[in-house]
Amino acid sequence: MKNLKSKVGFGLVGFLSLTSLANAAVTADSATGNLSGSLDLGPFFTAFSLVIVAAASMWSAKKALSMFRS
Repeated sequence: MKNLKSKVGFGLVGFLSLTSLANAAVTADSATGNLSGSLDLGPFFTAFSLVIVAAASMWSAKKALSMFRS
């Protein structure tokens, strides 16, 4: 189980790094080196919500299965 958790953790970090690169509307001025732009936080909040819902689902399934054991 520990191995599965580490795989999921690494996958989540990889997913978030890809979404950060894809959704950053940042431009760089080559003359001055200034960065400008904005970052759309919608995908980050969506990914965070999905992780929370998945964790809650696993917890509730574990609780439901433990009720049948006893």
